[in-house]
Amino acid sequence: MPITVTGHLCSFVSVFAFAAAPVFAQDVSPPPKAPLSPTVLPPGPSASLDGAAHSSDAATMPSAVDTPEASKPKKHHSFPRIGVDYGTFAPADHRTKDAFGGAWTSIGLGIGAVKQPLSHGKLSFDLSIYSKKSGDTHAFMAPVGIEYRRALIPYAPGHRPSLLPYAGLTLDYVATDLCVPKDDVHSRFRFTEGGSVFLGATVGGRGFVEWRYLGIGKVRGFNLSGVKFDAGIRF
Repeated sequence: MPITVTGHLCSFVSVFAFAAAPVFAQDVSPPPKAPLSPTVLPPGPSASLDGAAHSSDAATMPSAVDTPEASKPKKHHSFPRIGVDYGTFAPADHRTKDAFGGAWTSIGLGIGAVKQPLSHGKLSFDLSIYSKKSGDTHAFMAPVGIEYRRALIPYAPGHRPSLLPYAGLTLDYVATDLCVPKDDVHSRFRFTEGGSVFLGATVGGRGFVEWRYLGIGKVRGFNLSGVKFDAGIRF
């Protein structure tokens, strides 16, 4: 009896192994994955952190078509403005008027921007030149010093009024050259003290009008003080 059971058991195991062999012999490895295609993100904010990083990188990275010449900042060449200046000076002293004439008028080329007064005032360099020739006589004056100029209307930076009145004063050291043969005054440089007070206005940032009183010490008996009117425009 044990032999019969054993024989039946061996036969059952052999049949089971033969039937299951094809099943176990099959390839149980996972099927190959399809190649991944690149994901194209739509414009605008991304829903994922990776998408946001890609959007940030794309915004900051230069374009592939940029060239070194295109990325360089453009240079702006600035040149001083030019225009026309008109001025007239009238000596206050009668003797000076008789010797050199009553009005010293000048019309010339104006170079550089019109001085713009500031609400809190500004110190700057002052240089003016006056000259007059009449026959054998001539006069030359060049006040050199410091100037204080201040706007009479307060304004915020970048909001300058089109018509801006101002006032100021100067302290100067004046170089002169006078020649009056009939008064035995021969041409040579002489120096004296001086100063001025002025009132004016800038117009549109490109034009100006100004009235000025100059106080200048006497030189060989000639009082060179007087009143000056100036106007100018820049293009």
